[in-house]
Amino acid sequence: MARQRHPHKYTRRGPGDDRVVLLDVDGVVADMSMFEHELARPAAARWPASFSHLADAEVNASGFDLAWAIEGLGFTLVYSTTRPDHTHAGTRAWLTDHDLPAGRALLCRPQTMAWSSTAAEVKRSHCRLVRRQHPQWLRGFVDDEAPIVDHFAGEGLPALLAADLAGLGSRALGQVFDGTEQAPTAAQHHTSITSNSA
Repeated sequence: MARQRHPHKYTRRGPGDDRVVLLDVDGVVADMSMFEHELARPAAARWPASFSHLADAEVNASGFDLAWAIEGLGFTLVYSTTRPDHTHAGTRAWLTDHDLPAGRALLCRPQTMAWSSTAAEVKRSHCRLVRRQHPQWLRGFVDDEAPIVDHFAGEGLPALLAADLAGLGSRALGQVFDGTEQAPTAAQHHTSITSNSA
């Protein structure tokens, strides 16, 4: 059955009462797994080869539903990706072409951040960017990598594993992001950060 576009219920909140949820692109809403073979290329070629397939990524159904649920609950949806800045327009086009909500913003890997920086460092910079706007605005950072989620949670960031949110109803999801309820599998995933993937 084809996915249906969710009704747009977003109501903009006041500047002092924003509630931001950062949603990772690759692995949560975009499935690039069919192009993982490109990462076996030499370092100088692997990322250009991988990025050449951005428009061909499939949509993760659970991520699609989650993005629309976040928007429908009135949270400010902001997409987070470790893709470089030059992919911003292409990523925006992909989100539009696949009927995903526009969100407030799309944060990419800053041009000032070295390629040696890990995925975790890029994603942490996005969390800090939101918190610099207001310490209480960041209500969730949703990612598909358990090591990053666990590490961020240990730093006091409201990090959540996308798989733990799959299937939650709107009320429960809203309570998770508002901090009044834990995701079903809140236990540590007992893994270490070793990934540098996008």
